[in-house]
Amino acid sequence: MKKPFQLFLIVNFLLLNSCVSTRLENRVTALESGLYDVKESNKRLSNQMSDLEKRLGELDNSIFILKDLMDSTSAGLKELKEGAAGLKKAETPAPEQPQPVPAIISSIPPEKNIFPKASEPEITDPYLFYRKAYDYFQAGDYASAQAKFSRFVEVFPRHDLSDNALYWMGECYYSQKDFPSAIQTFERVYRDFPEGNKVPDALLKLGYSYISAGNQGKAKEVIQKLIQEYPHSEAANKAKEKLRF
Repeated sequence: MKKPFQLFLIVNFLLLNSCVSTRLENRVTALESGLYDVKESNKRLSNQMSDLEKRLGELDNSIFILKDLMDSTSAGLKELKEGAAGLKKAETPAPEQPQPVPAIISSIPPEKNIFPKASEPEITDPYLFYRKAYDYFQAGDYASAQAKFSRFVEVFPRHDLSDNALYWMGECYYSQKDFPSAIQTFERVYRDFPEGNKVPDALLKLGYSYISAGNQGKAKEVIQKLIQEYPHSEAANKAKEKLRF
């Protein structure tokens, strides 16, 4: 009886051991599968975090660029407003002063001359500089105005008023009947500042200067260019009304 019973015990032990091993293997397999899923989940989460960080970085860059653009736009608008205000102020003709009687003129001592001495300090503000030169022109002191406008172009070559200063410099030469210099100056306005607001007027006065210099052919060529390139300008209308070629 002992042998069959021992055999029975051995068989049951083996069967039990086999069941336990199978369960352990299944649990290990399940655990490994779970660990794999966790790793994959962590990997996907890590990728999502990297993508999110990248997008946040791009958003920060966009915000910085937008802010810089807004600052630049704001500064540009401020400069444009200041330039427009300065140009309007500079171009406003000075009010006409009543002509003094000769007796009063003769009584003014030389030291009270309205024009500055050679030692006058140079103005650093471009709008005040320009206005000073324009005041000389309005006062009929074309030599001083020409020198001031010439200096303005030299000191502020790319300023918004540089083409205007160059134009009035040409007007100074024209008023002094220095027609060769006037021609050269008005040609510089057209050549150096092709998009400037003074180009049509410069072409008109260039035509006048050629006429005064006795070059009718060149004057006709310039006026035709004015009418063709700026047909709706006031300068073109003046040329059509006053000049006949």
